[in-house]
Amino acid sequence: LVSQLEARIQALIAEEAARRNRTGSAADAAAFARLSGSFRQNRGRLPWPVAGTVVETFGEKIHPVYGTRTPNPGLVIATDPMAEVRAVFDGTVVSIDVMPDIGRYMIVEHGEYHTVYGNFAIINVGEGTSVKAGQVLGRAGTDAEPKGAGLFFGLFHDGKPVDPMPWLLRR
Repeated sequence: LVSQLEARIQALIAEEAARRNRTGSAADAAAFARLSGSFRQNRGRLPWPVAGTVVETFGEKIHPVYGTRTPNPGLVIATDPMAEVRAVFDGTVVSIDVMPDIGRYMIVEHGEYHTVYGNFAIINVGEGTSVKAGQVLGRAGTDAEPKGAGLFFGLFHDGKPVDPMPWLLRR
């Protein structure tokens, strides 16, 4: 999962950099820098993407029987089936796709930061959509989705996974 998400986000970063180089727009570069800085300033203040309980945390997991190590690039938040999933910050939906471990997912760009929301039952927005913090992106999974009734939430900075917990409001 980590390598697939990292590869996808790295490709998106490269596409965006190429687009900015082609257009050469100083306004685009300034907007990108402002959004990155604004996101960074909100560490510890981002709203939770969904109401629920964290059942899987960020970081390496060790299988209790086999001892195998598996990296987890985000959180899994158990929630009510079909709960509203909301954007944690202003940004642009840059990708919507499907991955075996997290089902239907979307990536939202916030300058040099990206948030990943996965395990959707319903997605309400499309690629290229500008979203605002608190805007409903879709509905969390039901028991039919890969993670059951819940949401996968990841945070990436410059294409590398970052623990989302310190970025979210304490509750």
